[in-house]
Amino acid sequence: MTSSPLTKSISGGCFCGRIKFTITPKPLTEEPDPAYGPPPHLFYCNCSQCRRQHASPLVPVIRLPLAWTSYTMHPMSATETSESILKVYNSTPGVVERRFCGFCGTSMSYWSSASDEEKATLYIPIGALSDESQNILMEQVGKPELHFYWDSGAGWFQKLLAGSEVVKGGKFRSGVESEMIQE
Repeated sequence: MTSSPLTKSISGGCFCGRIKFTITPKPLTEEPDPAYGPPPHLFYCNCSQCRRQHASPLVPVIRLPLAWTSYTMHPMSATETSESILKVYNSTPGVVERRFCGFCGTSMSYWSSASDEEKATLYIPIGALSDESQNILMEQVGKPELHFYWDSGAGWFQKLLAGSEVVKGGKFRSGVESEMIQE
């Protein structure tokens, strides 16, 4: 059985501190998808929904088993509840949930029920991780090399990236279901 390259727990949270999460690698129960390898997977999302949600032309993301992640809420007043802190926006009703802090607006995760594999997977913006956890992730897993939805990315920004380390040696996909193309 293949094991994850991530051996240490990593953590992060929202800007105001009301939401904290921990990612704890667990033994893999089945062989990983050969297209991705063992989790976690790091990639850049170029889709218009992620770009709008994050107000950014490119979003670095960690894709991992849902079971690896635990959240804790830290209310700052007696009237705050878990529901008022961790909000859910159904960007594709019944299929995609985007979670964010109801107070500071920090994007916390993306989850999809489109398939059984997706139901067991969570996507977290790498920027929500602590600086120390980002360093651990880069040391143990490496930098993101896969670009999802490259064809729908911000063209002006892609021109700026041309020849940079962000795209050098990367793999590009027009969508999640398309074949990987080496550029």
